[in-house]
Amino acid sequence: MKTLVLLAVLAAAAWFHAGGGSVPTAWSQRLSTVPKDIVAVPVNPASAVDLAIEVDGPVLREGTETRICFSASQSGYVTLWNVGTSGRVARIFPYTDAGQPVPVKGGQRYCAGDASASHAFRVNPPYGSEDSYLVWTRAPDAQPRTPKFESAAALAKDITPITRLPAADWATAKVTYDVVPPGGPVSQPAPPVRPATQTAGSGRTWLLGMGANVTPLVRANDDARRFTEQAAQLFRVPASNVRLIANAYRRDFEAGMAWLAANAGPDDLVLIYFSGHGSTVPDDDGDESEDGLDEVFIPFDVEGKAYPTEQDIVRDDRFAEMVGRIRTNRVVSVLDTCHSGGLRKSFTVTGARTKFLTKGILGTTPPRAPAGGARARRKDLPGGVDGTSLGVPDVKGLVVAAAREDQYALEGADGSLFTLAWLEAMARGGTLRSAFQSAAQETERSSRGQQNPTLSGDLSLLDSVRLD
Repeated sequence: MKTLVLLAVLAAAAWFHAGGGSVPTAWSQRLSTVPKDIVAVPVNPASAVDLAIEVDGPVLREGTETRICFSASQSGYVTLWNVGTSGRVARIFPYTDAGQPVPVKGGQRYCAGDASASHAFRVNPPYGSEDSYLVWTRAPDAQPRTPKFESAAALAKDITPITRLPAADWATAKVTYDVVPPGGPVSQPAPPVRPATQTAGSGRTWLLGMGANVTPLVRANDDARRFTEQAAQLFRVPASNVRLIANAYRRDFEAGMAWLAANAGPDDLVLIYFSGHGSTVPDDDGDESEDGLDEVFIPFDVEGKAYPTEQDIVRDDRFAEMVGRIRTNRVVSVLDTCHSGGLRKSFTVTGARTKFLTKGILGTTPPRAPAGGARARRKDLPGGVDGTSLGVPDVKGLVVAAAREDQYALEGADGSLFTLAWLEAMARGGTLRSAFQSAAQETERSSRGQQNPTLSGDLSLLDSVRLD
């Protein structure tokens, strides 16, 4: 059965009081569980139309009824699509096979599944991440007429022609939520860990793990906990040398880095982990000749704020500075976030949450800075850090980044794709190099090639830090 099952209700009111149509019957045939496509679908960041789409929460439990609400800042025509955990796609607004595009009024909120609708939504398996995808167009002819698709890829192919319209004539929005059993989410068992027998050098190991579940992310804190617990066991790190920070605010981020700088010695190994959103802001010191942007980490300060400020973020320059204060060169920073927006200029991704945040000044793209100038110009490197024009990273140590600079990092129903693959690979032993190679291959496979983890910095640490 589709995850969102349409239930016939007694009310025979017109669908949304707008488009008419008959009362739908229940979907009664359960679809088999199949891997869901992670697919790029159109998005229009240049649109002047603001769309909002929401469900009752980031986690929906089997057997409950829910609703899907949306609004548009301008009047136009919309279709609403359910990209189910089964991989199948169905139009849920308007809900008729022959339904015409439905006009909506600007500024008015519409809800499917509430008391005024002709049907409700019940949450059923398969479990996993699911999307609702809203398409707004100024003219009705631009909307797709096919009511069902076999996959998100087929939907994306059918909708892609709208990207050739003027930017003012179309917009899309997407919300991702997890479908879980009645008792809670399904979690993958932690892989067995064999403690590391050696690392190059005779020093201690220090471990800082941080997560920030800034909406719509829901698994960043779980990522940080899993990484910290497994790394502490793997490297036999005493509790006094471990800090785990859930929903890390900027002050927590900086305090954790200061703790490492105050305690780690020259021969020590330092492991830094962050899972959460990345983004970009206009460069503040003229060192970004490539794109005029600074990459930033998004702490929990941003949650709930429509217009985050400079005080709510951590710039890449600041991160490099804090790492530079740590007295050892043996620093491994594992960053499960993204800073480029990936395909944000024309596409977003179904099947997973993207870890790039656009809000207020975040994710903006200013004019490119002029080339040349008195200051040394830096080249952006994966993971949200800067490098010099020669490609030598300004941040010391090794940076393990979840995605290339031009890609999204993705969060699935059970956690971030790269982190889950990384932890499983580390548990098998070997070196950081073998673990990274295995994790990169698995991440590329699970993302259908849309996320490619990368490395930068001191690559000698890949072989000198052993996991068995």
